[in-house]
Amino acid sequence: MTTRNTLLRTSGRLGLRFFRKYRLCAVIIMLSLVLTIISPSFFSVTNMINILWNVSVVGIMAVGMTFVIVTGGIDLSVGSIVCATGVATALLFNPFQVPMSVTILVVLAIGMILGLGNGLLVSQGRIAPFIVTLATMVFYRGMTLFATNGVTLGVLKPEAFLKVGLGKVAGIPVPIFIFAAIAISGWFISQKTTFGREIYLVGGNRTAARMSGIHVKRIETIAYVLSGFCAGISGIVLTSLVQQAGSYQGVGFELDVIAAVVVGGTSLFGGSGQVLDSVLGAIFIGTIANGLSLLNVPSPYHPIVKGIVVLCAVGFEIHAHRRQE
Repeated sequence: MTTRNTLLRTSGRLGLRFFRKYRLCAVIIMLSLVLTIISPSFFSVTNMINILWNVSVVGIMAVGMTFVIVTGGIDLSVGSIVCATGVATALLFNPFQVPMSVTILVVLAIGMILGLGNGLLVSQGRIAPFIVTLATMVFYRGMTLFATNGVTLGVLKPEAFLKVGLGKVAGIPVPIFIFAAIAISGWFISQKTTFGREIYLVGGNRTAARMSGIHVKRIETIAYVLSGFCAGISGIVLTSLVQQAGSYQGVGFELDVIAAVVVGGTSLFGGSGQVLDSVLGAIFIGTIANGLSLLNVPSPYHPIVKGIVVLCAVGFEIHAHRRQE
């Protein structure tokens, strides 16, 4: 009898651990089943591709944001970096007529430099990440407003660039491939490299990480550079997708990105979280948005539903953190 009880308790703990690890996958599957029953068109191949296409821009940024939040930071400037890199892309193409390959490299460098600015202010200036990135969010967008004079810039050439956002390979949009490549790269960096191991140590216990010889400030800075890099990629993809750029671009993206990361289970306290879970978080939020559209729910209600989901995720995270303490 005792052995049986022990086995039951052990299997129960394993089941709970399995559920915690794969709960978001389970929730996405259950949500998809419900939406399919209500609206059979939801589970079509076309709609599945549309969901991934729609979340690709935010999902790419969520990969970079995961590194920042795991270190115990936050980056509110990602939407503004998307805006800045989008405007830079438009200006380099017209009027400067810079070749596409050079333009992409320059724009990615701009994203990394803006991320570097955040990282240095946080790590070297010892200013709270929320304050730093709130300030740079306004500053970076202000720069784009100055550069464009408030005018929307069209991006209709080169045609090869438009394929970045609108092109398809074997019927699958190019942004999905870019999203997948960034997600896999982010997973590899976080799980298979020394830097990846160190960001978890820094986020988990900064003092212990410093005493063990980890260059905490450097790790923090690199995390913000990665966030800026991912935001730069999203800026390129979005500009190609909508064929224009302006100071309005990327407004509110930071909230969507943070929501995806938090819903994915990354702790706002730092030290835990997975890149692929953030990807699932983006897909989950995209699935909800898609389902609401299929059910003809008025668009003003969409942010309300998203806010409730994020609030529940944050509440769950805080509760779990308190139990661990």
